[in-house]
Amino acid sequence: MTPAIVVTQTLVELVGMLVYIRLVPRLIPAKEAAGTDLPSAT
Repeated sequence: MTPAIVVTQTLVELVGMLVYIRLVPRLIPAKEAAGTDLPSAT
């Protein structure tokens, strides 16, 4: 039983981190994040 709980907890943490990584850029105002764009190759 314990290994199943550990695996489930790990999967929950991984999915949570993926959701967190996707949401954080949307929470940052666009005007503050505008200067962080990579310069275009010319």
